[in-house]
Amino acid sequence: MSKKIFQKKIIIPVLLIILALASYFIYAIFFKKSEANRYVLTRVEKGTILVSVSGSGQISTEEQKEIKPKISGEVLKIYVDDNQKVKSGDLLLELDPETYQRAIDDANLALDNAKTSLANLKKNKEDAEKDLNDDYDNAFNLISDAFNSLPQVIQTIEPIFTENSYSGTQGDIDYYRGVVGFYSGQSFPDDEKENQFLRIKNKYQIKRDQFILLNKSMPRSVLEEWLTDTADLVKEIADFTRSGRDIISFYKETLHSQSLTPSIPLTTTESQLTTLTTITSSLDQKATNLLSLSKTIDQLKTSINNYQDSIQSQEAIVKQKEDSLSDAKENYENCFIRAPFDGIVAKVNVKKGDTVSSATSLFTFISTQKIAEISLNEIDAAKVETGQKATLTFDALPDLTLTGKVIEVDTVGTVSQGVTSYGVKIALDTDNEKIKPGMSVTAEIITEAKPDVLVVPNSAIKIQDNNHYVELIEAKEEIKNKLKIGTAIVLPKEVQIKNQVIKIGSSGETMTEVLSGLKEGDIIVSSKITQNKQTNQTQKTSTFQIPGMGGQMRPR
Repeated sequence: MSKKIFQKKIIIPVLLIILALASYFIYAIFFKKSEANRYVLTRVEKGTILVSVSGSGQISTEEQKEIKPKISGEVLKIYVDDNQKVKSGDLLLELDPETYQRAIDDANLALDNAKTSLANLKKNKEDAEKDLNDDYDNAFNLISDAFNSLPQVIQTIEPIFTENSYSGTQGDIDYYRGVVGFYSGQSFPDDEKENQFLRIKNKYQIKRDQFILLNKSMPRSVLEEWLTDTADLVKEIADFTRSGRDIISFYKETLHSQSLTPSIPLTTTESQLTTLTTITSSLDQKATNLLSLSKTIDQLKTSINNYQDSIQSQEAIVKQKEDSLSDAKENYENCFIRAPFDGIVAKVNVKKGDTVSSATSLFTFISTQKIAEISLNEIDAAKVETGQKATLTFDALPDLTLTGKVIEVDTVGTVSQGVTSYGVKIALDTDNEKIKPGMSVTAEIITEAKPDVLVVPNSAIKIQDNNHYVELIEAKEEIKNKLKIGTAIVLPKEVQIKNQVIKIGSSGETMTEVLSGLKEGDIIVSSKITQNKQTNQTQKTSTFQIPGMGGQMRPR
């Protein structure tokens, strides 16, 4: 072999290896950089939540069953004979329903009365709340009216208490008071009423400056406090003007009784007396109105609280009456004894006119229908009722799924090792020859169905600080309309993800009801594929073989 040919044989594979390695690492670097977190999105829609409980057991064949009534009564009609074949739901016997129909009528009347009482209580509460709202508006108006009138009051009475209409230095009221005291043998401090007026005026001015900041949007508790404080202030000023009025009256009596010549013209004194009398009367009325409104507000608040307590009690009564009506209707329906499943009435054990109870065997019933007998714990058993639908699967027949209906739930549980369980019997809707007695069966019993509610996948719901939340997609509508739903995608940079707190309701196997926090049409994250997961997946699948080499290259 020539040297040239040998060099070619060596150089070509080496170049291929270098090219392959370069291509791979360029791909790996590009792939890692380009692969961001990928999200599977879903749209919030309305759907039906199916809540179920599950239990396991075995298939049995119910050969003979004694059919007993659930209520007491007189046998009115019998519709079958001995050895008669019947279908599931066929009417076998009728008890006299008259008593139970009356019970329904009475229960309906009692429920109507309870609902009427509840409606009246709610109406009274609404009226009281409306009156209270009006009174808070009136409170603001009365407070405003008081403070609008007080400046004129202060301005009018100030000269009477601080200025003098004679040659002395005291204000007129303190002069009048001194004359009365002198002739009655009492002595009073000089300028006492003037100083008292100045204190009241200062108090008023402080409150007036605070009043300027008051408005209707203030909390109601603030308005209530202002209502009381304003009433106290108005009453204090009214009591003060009343004392001045009384002093002038006593002064006039003293002038008359002592035959004195007044130092202050009587016309001035009479004018002051009239002014103080008028102002006192006006302030008394304002104080009365303020105090009366304050009392009315307190009474309305108490009434509203009492109405709320009464409403809660009445709601409980309505619920009780609804339950009583439901029981009455159920008892009425129990007057009509029907075949629990296909079978044969082997023997009729009663005759027309007999009085029967729940312990009486009405019929001996034979059936070859297959029954699923399962066991439930006490928590799940409390949710199960006769008539509920069930889905049945079988260990021996993994491809077979049948439906059935609950026909019996044990009323007394079985205790084993401290655990209480209850037996449940489920009648199969259809028979299948592949199903044999003794086969293992698992039943999913639907205990609750909520149609037309907002639902999201269980995988979308997360929990943090005892709050449930979902990852809500936020973007402009035109961006959201372009997002693919149900497949893993990289979100555009214009999209933001917000942790949206939600309140959840019932949960099914795959979906959960959303009570608040979302609306129909919202887009949320159902699941997320992180870059690490994607990289690991790439490492597992990204292998290649170099031409001419015996092994595979893997990224380290």
